[in-house]
Amino acid sequence: MHVLAVVDVLGMIVLFFALIIVGLAQASIALGAMYAMYKLFPDKFPETTYGNFNFADFQKPAFIDLLVQLAVVFVGTTFALHYLDYFLVGSHINGSWRMFIIFMLYLLEVGTLAGGLFLMFKLDALRLLAITGTSAFFHLFFLWYLVVKKFLF
Repeated sequence: MHVLAVVDVLGMIVLFFALIIVGLAQASIALGAMYAMYKLFPDKFPETTYGNFNFADFQKPAFIDLLVQLAVVFVGTTFALHYLDYFLVGSHINGSWRMFIIFMLYLLEVGTLAGGLFLMFKLDALRLLAITGTSAFFHLFFLWYLVVKKFLF
């Protein structure tokens, strides 16, 4: 029993650092999508303001504020849902139900990210869809990679 508890604590520590990396990678992908919308599609996305930050008028304090807000949205959502998966699903559910539950948690995470981005930045529907879609695609690619390399199943 004690060995299992030590393995669970070590798994939590590894998951903690892995989720920081994944959350920050998703936040950087979202920032890249924001910049791509500003630079490549100015006619489709005329609004360039995200919170206090405006790409047309670069201010370092506002940019740092944007980075912190993105980190709160992405890392917070990633932590909450993946630790929920670790504690509730973990090794308790195996087989085809595990893939279904992971997919449902993925959809919940995408919805939570969209809600967090909307509440944090008050985005219009098209920008919200573009940023959330980019992040969701990255996350789905990352899940696919873990499944193919047999890290997840």
